Formats: sequence, structure tokens, C-alpha cells
Amino acid sequence: TFSGIDSFALVAIPLFVLAGELMTVGGISKRLIDFASLLVGHLPAGLGMVAVMAAMFFSAISGSAIADAAAIGGILIPAMIAQGYDRRFTSTLIA
Repeated sequence: TFSGIDSFALVAIPLFVLAGELMTVGGISKRLIDFASLLVGHLPAGLGMVAVMAAMFFSAISGSAIADAAAIGGILIPAMIAQGYDRRFTSTLIA
């Protein structure tokens, strides 16, 4: 039983999600989103581009797509829905 659950991937996934949550609570995610918004937020569909750029910056820091989706999605999904983006488009873009 122990050898079946003794896998690095099974430990890494929750830790990457934890890293994303710590970065969100610590304010790194908000600063990355603000920086991306400064660069492309003024363009048409700027919030969608902000989501892509913030995920790009965040993935360079964390190295995990799962942590990116947890940290960036938690902030940008409600903001995009409030600005009128479709829910399916928003979740697809963040994923």
C-alpha cells in the first residue's frame, strides 16, 4: 500500500496548489495582475489578455500550471464575469 502512494507526483500536485494559494495570500498574484493590466489592460478585451499575461508571468515563477490556475483563476474569474465575459470562455481561458 505504501509503495502505491509513494509517488512524487502525488505529493507535488497539492504542494503546487499550496504554493499558488500562498502567492495569492501574499499578494504576488495581485501584483502580477496589476503589472499585466498596466501593459495590456487598455486594449480591447484587455482583461482576457491580462489573464494570459499574468499566467505567463506566474508560471515563470512557480513552474506549475495547476498553481497558476489556482492563483490567477481565483482572482480573475470573478473579475471577468463581472465585466461581462462568458463563464465558459473565462474558465477555458484560465484553464
